Formats: sequence, C-alpha cells, structure tokens
Amino acid sequence: MPQALRRSLAGALFLALSAMDLHAQAFPDLGRALFAGGFTATVWVNSFDRRLDYLAHGVFYPDTPIRANGYDARYGMTLAGSGSVSVGPDGFYIAAGLATNPNAAPAEGDISIDLLKSGNKVGSAEVPFRCGPSAQCPWEAHFSVKPSDFARAPLRAFTVKVYRHVQGSRCGGELTPDLNSEPCRSAVVARFNLPFGYRFTPTDFLDTNYLAQPNATTTALCAAILPLCSSTTPPPPADPCAAWLEASRHWLNTMPSPESTGDSSCAGLSAALTAWLAAAPQPPPSCVNP
Repeated sequence: MPQALRRSLAGALFLALSAMDLHAQAFPDLGRALFAGGFTATVWVNSFDRRLDYLAHGVFYPDTPIRANGYDARYGMTLAGSGSVSVGPDGFYIAAGLATNPNAAPAEGDISIDLLKSGNKVGSAEVPFRCGPSAQCPWEAHFSVKPSDFARAPLRAFTVKVYRHVQGSRCGGELTPDLNSEPCRSAVVARFNLPFGYRFTPTDFLDTNYLAQPNATTTALCAAILPLCSSTTPPPPADPCAAWLEASRHWLNTMPSPESTGDSSCAGLSAALTAWLAAAPQPPPSCVNP
C-alpha cells in the first residue's frame, strides 16, 4: 500500500474514532446515568404510621429490568423469608421465622407478614426489620385472629407470606413531570449525558421516583430532575456533531477489504481504499475545534 495512502487512512481513522470517543461515555438509559452520578441507592415510604419508620432504603440494581411481577428486584426491595405458625399464650395466632436482607447495605423499616389459611389471607402484621448487609435475621408476628375464628381448621392449614412493606415514592407519583416535553427533555439529556434524541421510557420515570443517593431522604426526582425541568434556562442547542458521528459510524462499517472488493491484490485494495477515503463524511468545524 502506498505510504501516502497509509497516512491518509490512519489520519481519517484517528479523527473519526477520536470524535466518537468524546461521546463514548453517553449512557444507554437514565437509570445507568443516575447510577454513575451517585444515585446508587433507593428510598421509599415505609409507613405513614407514626409508630413505625417513615422511610426505608435499598440498593439500586441498574442491570435488573422491571418485570411483569413488579420492580422490587430492581430497587432492592425483595425479601426472602419464611416462618411457622403457632398459637400464642393469649390464644391468638403468632408466627416466627427468618428473613434475608439481600442488599449489601443495612436494612431498616418494616416487613409485612400475611397469615394465610389454605392460601387465602386471613390476617396480617407489620414488624420492624433491622438486619445487617446480606444477613439473615429473625422476626416474630402477632395476629388478631384465633383458632375459634376458623371452625375445625387444623394448624397445618396456616402458613405465612413475608415481604417488604412499601407505601410508595418519597418524591414521585403525580409530581413526576413529562420528561419527554421541552425544555425538560433537553435539559435532562444534556445533564446526564444521554444519547442525542433520547426518549424517556416508563422505566426511566420509575427510576426517578425511587433512586437516591446513599442514606438520602428524597429521590432523584426531587434532588436532580425537578430542578432541571423547572429551570427557566433555555435548553441547550442540538448537538452539531450528532449527524456527523452517525455518518462516520456508517462510513467506518463500509471500509473496503479483500473480501468486499473480491481482489486480494494490494493494487485493487488501494484503489478501493482511495475511493473510500474520498467519501469520508466531513465534520462541522465545531466538532474539530470545539
């Protein structure tokens, strides 16, 4: 391959790849962008009962999708637990067992224990749950029903269901703005380095409602999103390099090879490369000298 052609090829590749690298840190979705910005935890309303903790915290798992059965796993709200039912000294049903905190952070708040008779809920209780990181901790629940409430029901017919107590978002719900309206969309995309033209998804909306910085008392919505969406500052201009970068990616994918030209000789490949280089997309001046 002629030396001049080699230099032209190397220079074109360097320019295109360097420009792309400036945008390589764009995040694929808002959840991952918030995670990289320090919103690695979650917070939610545990209970409105003043005798119980108002808030509880979890860990955010950005690679765990929201599934049909809910978002508990994504926001660190899942809980594995089991227990056995008996009758207490006062004649009412009680249950005791173990629950596992799956998060690498201490758990607080409460857990809900449902008393089931043949699979149907007949009672419930909320019990405090203080448990260390990735630890298994005991619980005990007292119910307001007794054997005489269920004629001839054997004790083996009663089981329990253990799960996290979640009353909703600390800052979210009806406060959540339309992230895809302007100037909100452009402001959030620019602040969190999302891809040009990004459209927010239902998962993004939920993420803003539950993601938080560690031990925070409010969510990303109040801490970061609402200030951006309520700002009177005009939205940032469209990225002038976006169209060129997209064209450059396509151009790089069309680089000639012996297979694509059907000619394994250097002469045939050099001619194809010369024509390919001549067709390189030209960057706007602002992308070369920002």
